[in-house]
Amino acid sequence: MKEARFLLFVILLVCVLSSLPYIYGYLSAPPDRVFMGIVLNTPDTTEYFAWMRGFGTANLIDNKLTPEPNGAVFFNLLWWTLGRLARWGGLSLTLVYQLFRIATAVAFLLLAYWFCGLFLPERGQRRTAFLLIALGSGLGWIWVVLKYLSAAADIVYPFDVYTVEPNTFLGITAFPHFVQAAFLILIIFALALSAFERKADGAERLVLRDAVLAGLAALLLGLTHAYDLLLIYAVVGVYALVLLWRDGFSYRLMLVPAVIVALSVGPAIYSVYLTSAFPLWREVLAQFANAGAWTPNPLHLPVLLGVPFLVGLLFVVGALSLKRRTEVQATNDSRRELFLKTWFVVNLFVVYVPLNYQIHYLNGWQVPIAILATMGFYRRVIPWLRGRSGPGSQGRLALIRRALKSEAVLAILLVVAALPTNVYLLAWRFVDLSRHSHPYYLARDEWEALRWLDANAPPGAVVLSSMDIGQYVPSMTGGRAFLAHWAMTADLYRKQDMVQAFFDSQVDDTERAHILQAYNVRYIFWGEAERKLGPLDPDKLPFAERVFSSSQAVVYQVKELSADSVHVLTRGDGDGEGQ
Repeated sequence: MKEARFLLFVILLVCVLSSLPYIYGYLSAPPDRVFMGIVLNTPDTTEYFAWMRGFGTANLIDNKLTPEPNGAVFFNLLWWTLGRLARWGGLSLTLVYQLFRIATAVAFLLLAYWFCGLFLPERGQRRTAFLLIALGSGLGWIWVVLKYLSAAADIVYPFDVYTVEPNTFLGITAFPHFVQAAFLILIIFALALSAFERKADGAERLVLRDAVLAGLAALLLGLTHAYDLLLIYAVVGVYALVLLWRDGFSYRLMLVPAVIVALSVGPAIYSVYLTSAFPLWREVLAQFANAGAWTPNPLHLPVLLGVPFLVGLLFVVGALSLKRRTEVQATNDSRRELFLKTWFVVNLFVVYVPLNYQIHYLNGWQVPIAILATMGFYRRVIPWLRGRSGPGSQGRLALIRRALKSEAVLAILLVVAALPTNVYLLAWRFVDLSRHSHPYYLARDEWEALRWLDANAPPGAVVLSSMDIGQYVPSMTGGRAFLAHWAMTADLYRKQDMVQAFFDSQVDDTERAHILQAYNVRYIFWGEAERKLGPLDPDKLPFAERVFSSSQAVVYQVKELSADSVHVLTRGDGDGEGQ
């Protein structure tokens, strides 16, 4: 019961703390602002909302975050499921997303605690590792302090602070799909490890059962996060090879990775086909480099991953030994610890594979890091500290030395050392949201204009706007955005230049008309962000007419443009204005 109460308390704490920014966002919104239900990384979250809307009515969808027509060839099981739940339940996309966020948090934290128990039989050690997984973060707070001390405009190494993949709490707060992927990774590895541990005669059927279940879980992972399969294959494959080298040949060691790959490789093949056979999706994959989101170089990993990584790394380096069966009989416990070390080491290399999305392979790594850090802390650090404490001394020094002999106190200090960056990240959400501005809030008039497009625009109609508005167009209206996302909008930088030029009054109407005609733009959105791009008055455009009007947002419908009409737009009166 004590363990159950502890687990329930931590899960409730994480869910409540991660929900506070959303509660604040809704409660603090001024009357003329609408909180959009997003607290971090708006472009990606609105992309997921767009997919959910599309999958609500179709099994395959096209990419509506770019104006170019493209075929319905994309599938993702996670967003298909959430999209169908929203449609069948008559629920808003943001509500379904919040329900998914909380459900994923609870499921992952329960599984993570159980997973810790596979390697840490003592309750205190399990709790330490679990707290590091649930609440731990890196040393990125150092860059935050330096920013304020130097009065710099921004953090010098932002990816050391904001990288979400190895940060469970940040993932639960704003990136639940990463937490869902980590949940499946733990299931796959637990089942694979169970299959590897089967040694008794007649266990072939159980080996096959566990391998098949691991393969089916990997199939689910592939249908939601296909790129994560590379990590699964690498860890399971290398672990099998290590056991072969250490314990000798066994067909069971070959069976487990073979079954997992055979059952799950389909989604990987589909992803390769999607991003090679279809030019638009090939460009989307290539544009992942636009984010500049690469795994920080190895010298920055201790900052990104923090004290647990340093302790775990020292433990692995100091304790890693592969002993042959002739030297010592392998046990389940030794195999489990060896699996954890294999995962840690393999992951260290996989995060630097030469792929645009290499940073995603940090996801889930916090689990072996936390468990190995706990092992190293209790087996090496605590005995060393006790040896240094010594007898004698009076007063405060004596109290400190007595504290250093308490495992509970030392464990608390380890957990506290991993907290500051997440404290900063949570606090900064309130600072960001307190501005009540784009992209987390839209003016109520802008929100109403998007609702008007949803009710009146033809399906798939292209809407030209700033990115601040464009990222919401597909999910709120079902239309196509001219400019919406750093990867999903084809030829991103050229379209950014086009939008900037379009709202610049120095550009003539002929050029604007060419843009509208080339991309079959049906509507022009003119709100707060568009006004900041340039002094253009769309009312003076000869090919646009108001169809929705309010003080802060206007929607213009583009009149039908032909090649001849484009050429004659600017003939006339010598003052530069079109006729």
